[in-house]
Amino acid sequence: MGLSVVVAPSPVMSAEDVVLRKFLRLADDETEENALIDELIAGATGKVESYLRSRLMQQTIRLTLDGFECAGIELPVYPVIDIDQVVYTD
Repeated sequence: MGLSVVVAPSPVMSAEDVVLRKFLRLADDETEENALIDELIAGATGKVESYLRSRLMQQTIRLTLDGFECAGIELPVYPVIDIDQVVYTD
């Protein structure tokens, strides 16, 4: 089974977020740590999504399977807004 992100989600928040900057006690001109803050947000979001088996933001995912059971296919992530395509190759 292969699970890959085709279209990445927008970040939950970024280093530019005013509330986050106030919480971290960063002035508007203190931008040298912005890249690190954005990496930490992305990492934390990924960990939470993995733990919950749920996506926090809308994104496009591709699931590739070697085969499937007659009982159906269990999707490994939730919630699912819609399924764009199902391709079966014999």
